[in-house]
Amino acid sequence: MSRTSVKAIIAASSAAAMLLPLAACGNDTAGSADEPVTIVVNVRTDMMRIGTMDWPKELEKETGVKIDIKGIDEATWSNQKSQTLAANDIADITVYGYSTSDTAKFSSQFEDLLPHLKDMPNVERFFEEKPEAKEYVETLNGKMYNLPSYRGKLLESPNNIMVINKAWLDKLGLDIPKTWDELITALEAFKTQDPNGNGKADEIPYLARPWTTTQIMESYSPFLFLNSFGLETTTMNDATMNGYYVKDGKVGTYLTTDEFRQTVDLLSEMVGKGLMRKTDLTSDWSKYYNTLKGDGKTNTVGMEFGWSIMDFSKSDEYVAMPLPAAPGVSADDVTWDSGVNAYVAQGVAVRKDSPRMDKILKVIDALYSQEFSVKQYYGDSKYWTKSGDTYTMNDEWQKNYNDGKLPGLQEHFAGWIPDNVEIENAAAQDVQKSEDGKVYDEQLAHVDKTKDVIPNYVNPSDEDRVTLSNNGATMINYAVPVIAKWINSGKPVLDNEWDAYVKNLKSYNIDQNVQIWQKWYDQYMK
Repeated sequence: MSRTSVKAIIAASSAAAMLLPLAACGNDTAGSADEPVTIVVNVRTDMMRIGTMDWPKELEKETGVKIDIKGIDEATWSNQKSQTLAANDIADITVYGYSTSDTAKFSSQFEDLLPHLKDMPNVERFFEEKPEAKEYVETLNGKMYNLPSYRGKLLESPNNIMVINKAWLDKLGLDIPKTWDELITALEAFKTQDPNGNGKADEIPYLARPWTTTQIMESYSPFLFLNSFGLETTTMNDATMNGYYVKDGKVGTYLTTDEFRQTVDLLSEMVGKGLMRKTDLTSDWSKYYNTLKGDGKTNTVGMEFGWSIMDFSKSDEYVAMPLPAAPGVSADDVTWDSGVNAYVAQGVAVRKDSPRMDKILKVIDALYSQEFSVKQYYGDSKYWTKSGDTYTMNDEWQKNYNDGKLPGLQEHFAGWIPDNVEIENAAAQDVQKSEDGKVYDEQLAHVDKTKDVIPNYVNPSDEDRVTLSNNGATMINYAVPVIAKWINSGKPVLDNEWDAYVKNLKSYNIDQNVQIWQKWYDQYMK
């Protein structure tokens, strides 16, 4: 999730004016072959309305297929998606709407697209050039209810970046921290020595993101410090978000590890020393985002986990930094979160047995062409010029993007940007993120992508999903407030408290969930 996605979350509460009726997303009956192909797009609230875009009409002209396309903002879609599934009210084509878990659970409502690949040569080419993309969506029993999207090589960079104020370090005569102890020393100096020079004690040494309490880990989470021990976190992964990891092929829960306890103690130490605010974990996104940006004149934040150094108005003071090592851990063992933003598994889902299937496949194939992929993602051709495979965004595109009026669908598109495509004058955040991500090359080299990562495409059965969900809800409802209390206490976790916590998690069947994830990890890794 980029910072523009963060703005989308903030804007959701005021997005009512741009909402489109959910009833338009599908029909109780499939209709006839002569009716328009219905398309629903789960859209971001910070993008222009689909009705103002040119490419849908161009898509009709290109394919000769009449389409009825609607955009539904992501906050509304999140709340009402379940209703469409319960009522079997599925559009012919849904873009960025249904996850692989959704389509697996409600497979009777979605078309298996694997037999149709021959009718979509652009999708076939996608899978030929990016074979890993197919793994995100093909089930163990040879079904494919989703088509993935690929955002292009520009986004082949780590989802999470650790950012520190290098100007402050330089002013204080400090190097970029390489250990936790050095990090604490730097943050203490940030707090006490007025590095921004305004004479006020307004520095926030570490700004932590708000904690979404329905899961343990997520993008920009303070628990990324687990990588300081060599426990890789893929924060975009369902298993990791809910408390699980794999090391050397063995699945476990990090929630009961000594490494997690030490991470909690580190964060608690930061709170106790005033290096992290007690209110951070329960803050709202608008306050968090506004604090990051600041007043545009004087930075107040010393360190964060985020998208890129462009999170800050005065970004020239910041650099991306490798993760410091935990006590007693060699730098050669420190890892980094291997999640990337390039692939989206829920690019497309199709209504099962639609009488318009031939037209649907024709439309999807066009969407996955290079030209329409670029138009969807970046915006209509009026926003760029093309020379060969190079697309150069113009000033109007830049202005709209910077004003929070995205000309294109961004990651909410259905298509793929081939690696031979070059994007010039792209979003400064994305370009900077690609550059920032290079500092993790060495730490990512310490990650075995087969034995130390539960891939996003590992998808348990419906029955096991129910068990994971039921156990997980009880476990997370218990664990989150306990962990938050420990962090905000400013003190180390006591042995008796930790023992009771571990005992309770086991009573909530956390070991059963570990066994389930191990089973499905093994199945997919065969």
